Amino acid sequence: MTAGSPTTRRLAVGALLAAAAVVLYIVFFSGGSDHKFSVTVPAAANLVNGSRVKGPAGQIGKVTDVTPIDGGHAARLTMEITDDDYWPVAKDTHLTVRFGGTISFSGRYVYFEKGTSPETVPKGGELATSNVTIPVELDTFASYFNKQVRSDLQSLIGNGAVVLSRSSADLQKTLPKAPA
Repeated sequence: MTAGSPTTRRLAVGALLAAAAVVLYIVFFSGGSDHKFSVTVPAAANLVNGSRVKGPAGQIGKVTDVTPIDGGHAARLTMEITDDDYWPVAKDTHLTVRFGGTISFSGRYVYFEKGTSPETVPKGGELATSNVTIPVELDTFASYFNKQVRSDLQSLIGNGAVVLSRSSADLQKTLPKAPA
């Protein structure tokens, strides 16, 4: 076999095709990092596949799956951690679902507070639900009250407004004299 022979060229082309197939497999089918874990949360409003997982220094991963469970009354979030400084996940790690900004509630993300426990969540394992804080939505908060409590609260606000408007001058004089 000489350097320019047809056999050498076929071997070179075959090796290039094999290398390209390996690269394509890695890029398209490897599925990213195997640093994944999940957590079950009571609500996951506006969290979607691809939502950011952030730590104190910036993005450390992403949400890879949001699966409704318990008839849609809860959700299982699967997250992938791409920053090796945050893997493995300590069992006392705390997650907080946060709003994306003051004018956008749709850009939610998961804030990751690294735990210190020597016990860790195994790859593909689940972090305890008690380690997650979810923001309270006004409509969710109101749904905790039955019809009578909502009616009483409405009366309290309405009557309180009348009382405060009638006594505003006296109240303004009293407040500076009241204890802190």
